This record gives sequence, structure tokens and C-alpha cells, in this order.
Amino acid sequence: MKKLFFILAALVLASGLAKADEKEKFLLKKIKSLGEINSTQCDLCGCYFGIEPNFSLNSIGIRYSYFKFVNEPHTSSVNANLDHEADPNVTETEIYSKVELVAKYNVNQKFRLQLTLPYKMNDINGKNIRDVGDVLLMGQYMVYSSDISLKNESRYRQRVYLGAGIKAPTGAFNKQLTYGVTEPHFQPGTGAFDFLFTGTYFAKYKDFGLNADASYSVATTNKNEYRFANRFNTSASFFYQWSIDQTGLMPHAGVYYETAGMDKQNDSSVDDSGGNVLFLTGGTDVYFSSFAVNLTYQYPMKNNLNGDQAGNKFRVIAGLNYYFGM
Repeated sequence: MKKLFFILAALVLASGLAKADEKEKFLLKKIKSLGEINSTQCDLCGCYFGIEPNFSLNSIGIRYSYFKFVNEPHTSSVNANLDHEADPNVTETEIYSKVELVAKYNVNQKFRLQLTLPYKMNDINGKNIRDVGDVLLMGQYMVYSSDISLKNESRYRQRVYLGAGIKAPTGAFNKQLTYGVTEPHFQPGTGAFDFLFTGTYFAKYKDFGLNADASYSVATTNKNEYRFANRFNTSASFFYQWSIDQTGLMPHAGVYYETAGMDKQNDSSVDDSGGNVLFLTGGTDVYFSSFAVNLTYQYPMKNNLNGDQAGNKFRVIAGLNYYFGM
């Protein structure tokens, strides 16, 4: 009888250890899915900050962006030599959409590289411009990370990244439409190098988290003697993580702000350029197996643009990513 009792006790203990081991594996899996924020090249017509877990894994994905701008009827002189000009008494619509191939590679546990290859599809009052955009290469270094412990997985933890990047003028910047005079902002590329500097802060407590980051881009002058203004962008998003069976869900909401000075043409300020916009953002990311699907909506709460520019109506960003070993 005593022997039977010891055998049963041993089986219960073994079962408990197995469950504990499974729990540690589950916790480790959760720890590996701690979020981060990605930065891509930004300008007043298009900037995207998105929340992305699986920071320790390499990834490759595709992202689609759709930005709508509307210029309501207004009193303005019409310049028939510009492709985007139309009747000021009717509503003018500008659609900026693009498909991007995005790849991320972790050189080591602290340094990562990201490559973005865009193809842009712009529609200005029914006239289309489609071509390759400017390629962007970014590097980020993790300057601080709080320790991660399986025994204290629910505690507050944080990470800080600093980075820099370069945008090369691989895109077309002299595309022509009806009259052969197309504004630089409507072109797929800028025709010049840009230099980007970024900072990212990530914090998480239990299943709640915060992503906040900022970037500043410095533009150079292209062959047409046109220089886009330097730009500053910042965002903050709160999120919540939970799982259903093998699927992870992460809704997020926050604000996004972008601002730019005036562009320069032959060292003279371009009147209808620059300004600032404040967006309310929200969306959901879904993670399953080695894949992730992302959807983000941005609604402008305040448009403060210089001169006669079409105002932001809304922005939608959707993406699909595949993650693989470091």
C-alpha cells in the first residue's frame, strides 16, 4: 500500500513539473512577442508608424497605404499649365496609394536593419502617375532594455531604440502628364537623398503597452533645384494583448502628429507647401503561426497646412508579414 502511495505521489509530482514546464514555455512565447514600433520614410503626404511584435525575429512583408486628400470648392485663380489645377468651384480629390515590400533583418540582439521598396500609385483629379518610389534603408540600435525574467513576467519593462537611415533617389521625379508640368509632391520619387534620425520608446505592463517614437528627416536638393522641407513626425499608441487559442490579437489606439516647413525652389520658399496635421489613429493587429495581419486607420483631427493645399480626409494602412528565425 505504501509503495502504491509513493508511486501515485511520484506521478502527481511529474505531472506538476510537466505543467510548470509548459507554463514556462508559454510565458517565454509571450515574452518573445513583446511589441515594438517600426519607422518608415515620412513626408507630409505619407508617414506610417505601426506596432509590430516579434521584435527578435526577421521578417518580410507587404504593406498597402491609401491616403485621401480633398480640396473643397474655393476662390482661387486657375493655372492651366499645371496638371493638378482644376475648376476651383468643384471638389478636387487626390489619392496617394502605394505598395511597399518591407524586410527586417536582425544583425544581432541589439542592432537591426530595415529595407523598404515602394511602388507608388498617385491619382490627381482622375489623372494617374504610377512608378517606383525611393528606396529606404534604416538601422536601429537598442540602447536600453530592462531585464526579462520568467519568474516575474508580469512586471513593468521597457526598451529604447535610436536609429538613422538614408533614402536614395531611386524613384521617378520628372514624370509628365497632360501639360508636362507636374508638381514635385505628385511625383513617385523626390530626386534627392534624405537622411532620417529616429528614436523609439516601448513600455509594457502585463498585457498593456505603449509605443512612442519620433523621427526627423533632413532633405537635400535635387537636380531640378527643388528641396523638400525637413520634417518631424511623432506618434504614441496604447495597445492591449490577448490570445484566442493560437491566435494573438492586439488592438491599438493613439495619436500621430507630423509637421514640415516650406519647400524651396531655387532657394525661394514654395507658398503652398508645409504645415502640420494631427491624427487620431486606431486599428488591430492579428498574429497567427508565423504570420501577422495589420490594419490601421488615421483620421485628421486638425489640418493646419500652408497656402492652398488639399486637406487630409483619411488614411488606411494594411499589411501582411511573415516572421522567421533570427
